Amino acid sequence: MESQIVLVVVAIVFVAALTRSTFGFGEALVGMPLLSAVVDVRFAATLIALSATLNAFTILASDWRGVQWHATWRLAIATLVGVPLGVLGVDYLPEILIKVILASLVISFAMYNLLKPALFQLRTDRAAPVFGIAAGILGGAYVTLGPPLVIFATLRGWDPRQFRSTLQGVFFPASIFVCLNHFWYGRWNGDIFNCLLACLPVMALGLWLGWSLNQRFSTTQFQRCVFGLLLASGMVLISSVVFEVMSEPAADAAALKAEAASPSGMRTGHGSADHRVH
Repeated sequence: MESQIVLVVVAIVFVAALTRSTFGFGEALVGMPLLSAVVDVRFAATLIALSATLNAFTILASDWRGVQWHATWRLAIATLVGVPLGVLGVDYLPEILIKVILASLVISFAMYNLLKPALFQLRTDRAAPVFGIAAGILGGAYVTLGPPLVIFATLRGWDPRQFRSTLQGVFFPASIFVCLNHFWYGRWNGDIFNCLLACLPVMALGLWLGWSLNQRFSTTQFQRCVFGLLLASGMVLISSVVFEVMSEPAADAAALKAEAASPSGMRTGHGSADHRVH
């Protein structure tokens, strides 16, 4: 990997770590689109998964006193239960439909709370398994387990420190699971770990700066920023759906053109090409 590309990757990982440390989530939302523009998407996903695991562990270990453990174990177990359901369900449900529904719910929730205060809050953690299973299903199907957990944390009215720390108790085991999947598919290699090693100093800096920023937010300011990130997350999902829909006709046209240009796609007779009509 060229040194210029490594510097760009390091800068992106710093911004992603800063986002995760400040708000407790959003690392993949920030990192994946930017990294995918400069490196292979599989490389980007593996690097983000490994860095996210390290970041979640560091935040959890350094600020475990802010964790709402009663909610964490409920969310974590339910999330792990939901992951295989998502992996199985993706074979039976239209991906675009699920993405549109998810994006619509996330955008609606974010817009509503940005325009006016929430009308209710969850007073207990009894609903945690519902949000955890939803997160696991989305994570198993589309690697998008953040929104349901963020919505639950928001409805519980946790302060910025509780919000940031508690989510890591769920993200950490989920991130380990994702990393093991990348290992299974042979995506751990020397280039990945060399790049991760180069990123470690800026990850540490990003985590420290994010912790400092997190301490400065009031609960109201913090929630508005969270809603903004949720809105961005929904817009990214919608953009991916639009891209898929627009790319399908182009891919079909390219396939037809390639078939027509191949020897099997035409017949030659009396010195002229007899093209088949599809």
